[in-house]
Amino acid sequence: MNPRLQVFDLDGTLLRGTSSFRFFFYLISKRRLPLRSTVRAVAFFILFRMGRLSVSDLHHRVFDLFLKGKSKRMFVEVVEPFLDLVFIKMLNSTVVSKIHHSKSLLLSSSPDFLVGPIAQRLGIENWQASEYAVDKEGNFCKISSLIEGREKLRLTRCFAQRESISPAQIAAYSDSDDDLPLLEWVGFPYAVRPNRPLQRAAAKRGWKILL
Repeated sequence: MNPRLQVFDLDGTLLRGTSSFRFFFYLISKRRLPLRSTVRAVAFFILFRMGRLSVSDLHHRVFDLFLKGKSKRMFVEVVEPFLDLVFIKMLNSTVVSKIHHSKSLLLSSSPDFLVGPIAQRLGIENWQASEYAVDKEGNFCKISSLIEGREKLRLTRCFAQRESISPAQIAAYSDSDDDLPLLEWVGFPYAVRPNRPLQRAAAKRGWKILL
């Protein structure tokens, strides 16, 4: 049986690497963000990859470092030039080739102002990403919603219920053990260039691993 719904993680899955970190380093190179932010950003990412920061911890630290108190407009206006530069280079063609085989849903913890344009370029109409509230001056003030592992499962369940699709008819793709709740729920779980905890889980459960 072929899946009727395919659920994709973005960073490390559809894309090789992390779009939001590439975006922030692009902003630093364009002098939109201070160069001194680089060392702390790299440290946060390393701690995350080592499993010493959760998805939530990483996003709150990055939000405080890069986004809080800054104009949303300043970020949004450079998304398309950034994607023109790096989008094609970052694609994981093995996973991207799966997109149009059935209905697709993209769920990402990266910022919605970045994920939306990426979803459009990928031809994915159904997507959801982390959202950030702005104050009356249009500056980011807090994280209003964070799309992490269990939230991805909840959103997928809601979407599948609306579309009358059973878990056995759903495929999910991710590189991180943070998405284990979703991968364990669907009928077709795929580990994509998995981190070590997900690699161990995939091997134990006999899941397919994609590179």
